[in-house]
Amino acid sequence: LAPSVLLCPFSGLLASLPGSRATLQQGQNSTCQTRQNKSDWLKVGLTLGTKSFLWSYLIKQHNKDVLEYKRRNCLD
Repeated sequence: LAPSVLLCPFSGLLASLPGSRATLQQGQNSTCQTRQNKSDWLKVGLTLGTKSFLWSYLIKQHNKDVLEYKRRNCLD
């Protein structure tokens, strides 16, 4: 990756530093726009898959806990 791509998220912070403004403006704008317009489908897929897994695990664990609670307190 080019160094300017790595600096895209921090460009606002770095731009406020003295002496860094000219360095960031040379080619950073086009690099950031290209990076933001391009979707990263692998990251999207991994994020949604992880979210789905965690929610299903949470619901499954909750149901087990409810059954254990009912069993211990003779509610069922």
